[in-house]
Amino acid sequence: METPLYQIALELEMTADVALHLQVEEPALIARLLARAEHEGRSDDTEDVIRRRLALYREVTEPILGWYDKRGILVSVAADRPAGDITREIFTALLVLKAVIDKVPEEDRCSIDLTGLDAAFGSALGRSRKAVERIRRRRARPRSVATATRR
Repeated sequence: METPLYQIALELEMTADVALHLQVEEPALIARLLARAEHEGRSDDTEDVIRRRLALYREVTEPILGWYDKRGILVSVAADRPAGDITREIFTALLVLKAVIDKVPEEDRCSIDLTGLDAAFGSALGRSRKAVERIRRRRARPRSVATATRR
């Protein structure tokens, strides 16, 4: 499992404890990048350029994911959702993985794939988010004098 490059990285103390993989379907990613290019005035970010970068990613970077997965340090997160949801998921996964890295030998570790959470809990998560939002709106409403004195 250990490659010569990995051995060099070990000697230089430059190994990764975590590899974070943010997964987005290609059409959505292209749409995001084109919108960013337009918003930021990036005339060099055309659809052709974006597609070439994605092809390079598939050719060079994507194969490395399997190696990180075998090392048990890959955290995959579905990144086609609101940033706050993604951030919470990443922090949760990193906390779990931090505990594992110090106590579990590399050969016994498993990667963390959170990409199916929305499929498994999507409707429940959606209801929870809506409930939290209702509570926030209620708390933000100005209270009358009578209501304020009862609390």
